[in-house]
Amino acid sequence: MRNAVFTTAIFLGIGTLASLGCSSNSPAAPNNGNAGAGGADQDAAAADGATADVDPGLEAGNAAKPYPAGPYGYAPGSTIQNYKFLGWKDPSAVNYTGDLEPIELADYYDPDGTKGIHALFINASARWCVVCQGEQGDIKTQVVNYGPKGVAFLETLFEDANQYPAQPTDLAYWTKKYSIIWPTVLDPNNKLSPFFDTTATPMNMIVDTKTMTVKALITGAPQNQAWWDTNLQPLLK
Repeated sequence: MRNAVFTTAIFLGIGTLASLGCSSNSPAAPNNGNAGAGGADQDAAAADGATADVDPGLEAGNAAKPYPAGPYGYAPGSTIQNYKFLGWKDPSAVNYTGDLEPIELADYYDPDGTKGIHALFINASARWCVVCQGEQGDIKTQVVNYGPKGVAFLETLFEDANQYPAQPTDLAYWTKKYSIIWPTVLDPNNKLSPFFDTTATPMNMIVDTKTMTVKALITGAPQNQAWWDTNLQPLLK
């Protein structure tokens, strides 16, 4: 898994778009110490948070919340480990600002159905990714369609507009710009990077919350409604 370094890392520059996701093919200039600088449009406020220090997510025998035991994997059919993040459970309710809240995958684990969560959709986006930006409207449509049926949605933001680790101000900008009303978190350390090529975003995943097994995984935005229906409907029965 790639470890993001806030002040010295040199990331790949933004290149051409792949058919399903954003891709890059040329190096960018060094950060020069301005990690998290997202541009002049980054005007929404956010509380400071030690986002780099969030627990990596493995429930190593001392879990505070129930979660399936390993082994864990990174492909469809494998169990996803209990990643932990900081973000907002309802960005609009806190007016896209305020203290970041801990959110972990164990919050969605529902083996007996008592939480009413049948499936979890996870998206990984970056501010620089044009496809990620364009996908937000479709995700919102699916929240309306599938949210009432027991599908939970979790969005992660891992890089800013300049391909540096996402900061709280990036989360504020992203959630406010796209009027996001579902849980959205920061992933500045790219915890989800083993699941996809982070230069070809977004990543979209569907997890069976009864077992926390990955049921569907693609890099790039789904091309039609069939992807959603085919992968979600069986989990709702």
